[in-house]
Amino acid sequence: MSFVPRYNPDHYLDGDGEDEPPFEDGMDVPFFTGFTLGRMWQRLKTGSPVRAVVHTYGTEMVIRMAEAKGLPFSAEYLSDSFSLVTIGALPTE
Repeated sequence: MSFVPRYNPDHYLDGDGEDEPPFEDGMDVPFFTGFTLGRMWQRLKTGSPVRAVVHTYGTEMVIRMAEAKGLPFSAEYLSDSFSLVTIGALPTE
């Protein structure tokens, strides 16, 4: 388990960072969470595993998304506000 104080990720979904807004203090958490979860759901349609940094506000919804798709779910604690979540099995190296 890792802890990163005041974690401020510069990417959210699979490290592309192309069109996800950066999270900043004071940002509307429900909007940001909905945006991130919507992108995750879209990417799950490809059948590939999805990894994303998610605000703890949306963790239960990520679990429900995984259950709806019948896929495994895992989460890594980053801070009191963020977790790195994975839906689907990542390839083993």
